[in-house]
Amino acid sequence: MFHKAIKDICNRNNVTLAELGKNIGKSRQYMSELSRGNIRLTYEMAVKIALFFNMKPDDIFFGYRVR
Repeated sequence: MFHKAIKDICNRNNVTLAELGKNIGKSRQYMSELSRGNIRLTYEMAVKIALFFNMKPDDIFFGYRVR
């Protein structure tokens, strides 16, 4: 579920997973695995992603709606 939110947030902001990964210190492969749900999203990682997109980490876990 959260992996879909991350993918959607990237798409809405015209950011690739590779770009996001580079900015938060993770590889493209890691981000790809995360976006497919093969890696569990930790709160620490949600904080890094949220800071990059200028949002709150809880928005990823609780408040973000994927269309």
